[in-house]
Amino acid sequence: MNSTSWYDPLPSASMPSPMADERSRFILDVVWTILAALGMVGNVFVLVVIGSVKELQGVTNILIVNQSLIDLLTSLLVFLWWVPPLPINEDNHIRAKIICVTFDKRYFFWASVTASTFNLVFISLERYYAVLHPFKYKKNITTKRGVQIAVLPWVIGYVYSCMLGSRLVSWAQFVNRGFQSL
Repeated sequence: MNSTSWYDPLPSASMPSPMADERSRFILDVVWTILAALGMVGNVFVLVVIGSVKELQGVTNILIVNQSLIDLLTSLLVFLWWVPPLPINEDNHIRAKIICVTFDKRYFFWASVTASTFNLVFISLERYYAVLHPFKYKKNITTKRGVQIAVLPWVIGYVYSCMLGSRLVSWAQFVNRGFQSL
C-alpha cells in the first residue's frame, strides 16, 4: 500500500498551494460568519416578536422561544469557532484539559445542537398531544408545565454531551487518524 491514506484522494504533489488554502479558509470564515450572524439576528427577532406580542405567549411559544435561545447560543458558538485559540499554559494541566474538552472538542456547541434536537422533539410531541387530545391538553399543559418541558432539552443535551465528552474527538483529529480509532 502506498503512503497516501484512503481518505486522501490526491497525492502530495498535486495538493493545493498554501495560497489556495488561505483563500479557502478566508471564504469559509466569511460564510460561517454570515451564517452565524443571520442565525443570531433571526433568533433575536423571534425573541423580540414573541416577547412583545401578548397573544403569542402560550405554551407552544415557550418551546419556540426555547428553540430560539438554543439556536442563538449555537450561532454565537459558531462565531467562537473562528476566533484564534487561546494559548494554553501547559504547566496547568487541569486548565489545559478543560480548555481542550470545552473548546477544541466544541463541547458547548455539540451540547447545544443536542439540546436543539431534543427541543424539536418536544415541540413535535407537544403539538401531537394538542391535536390528538385537545381537551386533555388544555387541562394538563399549563404554562408552568411548558417551562418544565423547556428545561428538559437543556438538561438532556448537556448531560448527554458530558457523558460523551471524554470520548469526543475533534473532526480534524478524527480525519487525521484515518478513522482508525473507531
